[in-house]
Amino acid sequence: MRRSRSLLVLACSTALLSGCSAVEAGTPVPVEGSSSPGTTGSAGQDEANPLEGVAPCDVLTPEAEVDLGLEKGEQVGDLSCDWKKAGGVGVLVTLFPEDGSGDLPEQGSPVDVGTFDAYLIERPGGDEGACSLVMSTSSSSYLLMTAVNGRQTEGACELVVSVGEQVDDQLS
Repeated sequence: MRRSRSLLVLACSTALLSGCSAVEAGTPVPVEGSSSPGTTGSAGQDEANPLEGVAPCDVLTPEAEVDLGLEKGEQVGDLSCDWKKAGGVGVLVTLFPEDGSGDLPEQGSPVDVGTFDAYLIERPGGDEGACSLVMSTSSSSYLLMTAVNGRQTEGACELVVSVGEQVDDQLS
């Protein structure tokens, strides 16, 4: 079961990055109190890459893991970390330290998680019970977080936003 959940999360992330969803026309609108879409939250963020030298499982502190009810993160490959929660719920965080988020096919809806610009994508690739958050940490780096909560998309989105807030605190 644990392996199938990890594979599902990985498949959701892959589907998001491969652009398998339809592209919809529109103009992104910033969340109240945030910067314009496509920019970073503060001018200094583009000067340094907050992901440089960061191990994927270090984006959440042990205290944050406890606060979120997550087990200790398990590194998956070089750039991802997988956290589990009771009941088959989990979140996968993948670092993209050398890629900007502006080229992603699906930006989602702006969401305020703190310092960095973030976009929430409900049901990435059409997967019910999944929710992704893209956090732009600089013009050349971002994180992709995908939570899975059975078939409960709303619960997955709540979890991924909470994780995003903790990651933002850790990196800013």
